[in-house]
Amino acid sequence: MKYVTESHRNAEFLLTTHPNYINEWQSVERVLGGISDKRLINHFKKDYLLHKSISATINDLLKEDLVREGWAAESAIFQDDQYRDDRWRLDFVRGQVAIEVAFNHGEATAWNLIKPVLSGEQNHVKKAIQTSLGIIITATDEMKAAGGFDSAVGTYEKFQSYLKPMMNILTVPILLIGLTPPETFLIEHKKHQNGRKYGEVREIPLNYRDGK
Repeated sequence: MKYVTESHRNAEFLLTTHPNYINEWQSVERVLGGISDKRLINHFKKDYLLHKSISATINDLLKEDLVREGWAAESAIFQDDQYRDDRWRLDFVRGQVAIEVAFNHGEATAWNLIKPVLSGEQNHVKKAIQTSLGIIITATDEMKAAGGFDSAVGTYEKFQSYLKPMMNILTVPILLIGLTPPETFLIEHKKHQNGRKYGEVREIPLNYRDGK
């Protein structure tokens, strides 16, 4: 998959140069580079009648490949049983890097940004993990449209707009990764007989790809 990035507090520089993060960043690059349009299509078509967008497909493939690379999935930030539900978990952790995959409602944008800070800073609640840098993977506005995402989903551009006013709150380096649309297909919405929408793959003719 192709993507764009936005670096908060020198996150990209640290990921590409600091020995604490280089291996984790190379792992993320391998995973994103290994998710081809063909894999997306094949996975989506397994149960496409159940989904409007490719968000679940991307989530599944990211989890499959990151876990294979040694990332721990659904890691609790705190040890206290009071803070062990999904709200207090990170999607993936390896070494000192936390990853959140954010295809949820736009109202959760601030919370998605804060979770890597909770895992990276000391806290009055005893920690289960300790990270020092966060990566947030989300969809760009273009991917949201092409991938059939719900209109309420928060996007890369929305995350970008939160970084400046939240600068003093977001005290750890965070790299935003915005996934760009597939090059060879898009998702069109269709309707079941009961009126419920589902997504269907429509391949893009060669002469229309890359703006040709």
